[in-house]
Amino acid sequence: MNDGRELWERLRAAGVVQGEMPSEERPAPWYVRAVQGLSGWLAAVCLLIFLGTLFHDLFRQSGSLLALGGLLTALAAALLHRPSGSDFRAQFGLVFSLAGQVMLLGGFKDYWDTSVFWLLWAGLQVVLVLRIPLPVHRFISAMAVIYALTFASAHTPLLWLVSGCLSAALAWVMLTENHRMAKAAIWSPVTAAIAIALLQTYGLALLGPTLLAEMLRHQEVQPPTVFLRNLNEALVALVWMGTAGWLLHQRAAMMSARMRGLAWAGIVAVALWSTQAQGLTVAWLMLVLGFARSNPVLAGLGTTVFWGFLFRYYYLMQTPLLTKSAILGGGGLVFLLAYAVLHWLGREDERHA
Repeated sequence: MNDGRELWERLRAAGVVQGEMPSEERPAPWYVRAVQGLSGWLAAVCLLIFLGTLFHDLFRQSGSLLALGGLLTALAAALLHRPSGSDFRAQFGLVFSLAGQVMLLGGFKDYWDTSVFWLLWAGLQVVLVLRIPLPVHRFISAMAVIYALTFASAHTPLLWLVSGCLSAALAWVMLTENHRMAKAAIWSPVTAAIAIALLQTYGLALLGPTLLAEMLRHQEVQPPTVFLRNLNEALVALVWMGTAGWLLHQRAAMMSARMRGLAWAGIVAVALWSTQAQGLTVAWLMLVLGFARSNPVLAGLGTTVFWGFLFRYYYLMQTPLLTKSAILGGGGLVFLLAYAVLHWLGREDERHA
């Protein structure tokens, strides 16, 4: 303690810090916090079960669901409005918020087929993202915003361009994050939500468009035409090329003209490769953004989904095995050759330096 106070006095004398030394409060061990969080969930679930048992007849009426859902959501907002060191309080409020929102959705079930309702729901979730500082709650609310907007676009061709729009949003958020460092507490959960929603919507649109249409529960869903699918793939490819080109431009001074030309050739090769093995541009976009912004989670997610989309293409029955083998083998040889050329050019530049 004396060593810490002495260091603080030296820093204050040097003008590095100001004021009194902060109190030395150690956070509770992880197992204590885990027990507190589980206790919050248990207490909240027991209270909800008690209310459901006591007033079960009221849950059959839309008006009662709306009233109780609004009350629980408001109570959760009051509990979570300001950050606190209590994991019990945070998890208790989270359960109340989720339960209240589910009740609100149940009360408005007659309006699920209208785009206006989902736009209003997205607006409510935006307010929750801004006003409730709990990271988990912000992540869930950001996901709710994305899917509410997706449901609102079910009657339009934009439905099948959602993953392309999300890829552009992910690239924009990651490339401009230095301008929002003061608001990282808001944007970090939002970025994670965009990345997860991108994989979910792209996977559903690519692997099961009929399943996506059934999940929306709309009677008139915009059909997934070949033109819309190709347009979405083109949008994702353009986002990939723009993102990689922007990152390459930022490091242009550190590379020779030959290396930049070869890098551009690789960027275009990935975009062309994805026209056959769909999904690779999404994986490479996450992978490159993760490495560029020192985000190991996003980079690891990109690596994982890269192999997933690659396996999906290999086991795709509509494409002949010989064609798939030629494309995969050719792609592998191109990237191995590119690695060898880049390694040789790097040694040449060091030799001339």
